[in-house]
Amino acid sequence: MDERGDSGQEKCVEHMKLQKRIVESQIGEKENTCENKSEVPQLKLLGKPRPNKKLLVLDIDRTIYDCATPPRLCYRKRPHLNRLLEEAFKHYDIGLWSATDMKSIEAKIKVMHLDDNSKYNFLFYMDESFMEEVMMDFEIIMTKPLSKIWNVLHEYGPTNTIICDDNPDNFIKNPRNGILVSPYNISNFWIDNELLYLQNYLEYLSGVQDVREIDHENWKEIEKNLRK
Repeated sequence: MDERGDSGQEKCVEHMKLQKRIVESQIGEKENTCENKSEVPQLKLLGKPRPNKKLLVLDIDRTIYDCATPPRLCYRKRPHLNRLLEEAFKHYDIGLWSATDMKSIEAKIKVMHLDDNSKYNFLFYMDESFMEEVMMDFEIIMTKPLSKIWNVLHEYGPTNTIICDDNPDNFIKNPRNGILVSPYNISNFWIDNELLYLQNYLEYLSGVQDVREIDHENWKEIEKNLRK
């Protein structure tokens, strides 16, 4: 067999191994759910990890999309989102993790026209079924433990993964990997520059060996200094 044939076969084997890890992870998640929950955890893999890229995990509702606004109104997509994705894709593989179901995720992707841009691709979509209950101060909250991703996509880990969310509860288990963004509301459409600032900060982080070395609680102050 020629080199192209060998290369094609290797890619096929790699893809099969990746799909196997996803299936095994989903089976494990299903076994760990309560008996009254019948849903199967949904991770929709759309591509393969690229070499030497960090991982950016984005929330959807109120982070990049106003989910509270009636559907008939425009401007539900947060300003500067396309620029953020296009610039981030140069340094990061990008995944979406939403606290909703997969059907809702895919519907919002189409509404925002994020599935037809040649300058970036999403690596995966993850839905609410991968979230985990955590007891905090006698209260149960839902969170997004990044280990759920790392157990499937071994190219990523604590040193090269960033999650951006408007709810700090979602990265309680990985506080040094989380960037808290302000919630988006359509009423601020004309003055909202949050994603411009985030894009600049992510570009800065792309050159850091371990993303946990930076205090992301002060990310806006750091980003402001980058512009001076």
